Amino acid sequence: MSNFPSSFLVLKEAHDQPQFYQEVEVSDWEFHFVDFQQKKPLRLKIKPASESDFKDWHYGEAPAILAQHNYYKSLQQLLAYLAKAKNNKVVFSRAELFELALKPYELFQKLCESYPEATVYLFSHPTCGTWLGASPETLLTFKEQALETASLAGTLPYNSPEDFGEKEKLEQEIVTDYISETLASIPAITKVEKGKRQSVRAGNLKHLFTPIKGRSLAPLPLDALLKKLHPTPAVAGNPKNEALALIAALEQYDRSYYTGYFGLKKDNEGHFWVNLRCAQLISSRQICLYAGGGIIAASVPESEWRETENKMQTILNVMR
Repeated sequence: MSNFPSSFLVLKEAHDQPQFYQEVEVSDWEFHFVDFQQKKPLRLKIKPASESDFKDWHYGEAPAILAQHNYYKSLQQLLAYLAKAKNNKVVFSRAELFELALKPYELFQKLCESYPEATVYLFSHPTCGTWLGASPETLLTFKEQALETASLAGTLPYNSPEDFGEKEKLEQEIVTDYISETLASIPAITKVEKGKRQSVRAGNLKHLFTPIKGRSLAPLPLDALLKKLHPTPAVAGNPKNEALALIAALEQYDRSYYTGYFGLKKDNEGHFWVNLRCAQLISSRQICLYAGGGIIAASVPESEWRETENKMQTILNVMR
């Protein structure tokens, strides 16, 4: 970026072409990159730019890595709690390190080619390091009084002969109810409508998906709504405060920007995505992948571990 040579952003929305942006001092457009805990959000003024030959990538420290037996141990503690709170849900996640044999922009290009239906990004900044991902999930879209979001939860391999069971349906229903009730609690929003639940493909996985729409009859407090909406039960759990306390006690690592959100905003118009199927560059040869799953009382630890492995394949498949 010409005025800010230490940062880089390229973003490809679903079924679109990659767009490059440069950081500037004054612009109507902003890029938001917000961490899971919303304690270190980045908001950059940006404008469209031509393709960049950026090479000075920023790296971050690797988070704590939870070995499989320790993952099971923490998960058993979580299940013991959920056995007494059967209607609750907690999203439990982990990180894992892998060798990186591709340059960052090459990996971004491969993600774009492999997942045309996803929103793919590559972002490098001194404050947060270098992150990239192929997100299947919109957090919020707002334009001309029209509001759109969705409940996305429940996961199976795309080629699985199994159908979604009660565990996945309950997990997704919790997310749907939370989003609908949160939107309905905002005085400026009217006519909150839930669409029909369906199964959608996201790379090598499939999820349960319910579209949710609303209208705004007054200027929408977009930043306040995002802060209230995030994190949804799809990335944290329900009830939210209890889930966040359990995540802090049992995950044993800092999620950082994983399960946060990113997006573009102009005035009172914006499009934001959940930062899922994402990775952080640790060095020129090492990358950290993140994945998690919704845990309820009926969850099975071995199945939950496999789910995280399946979700990491989104990026691992294009590195091979």
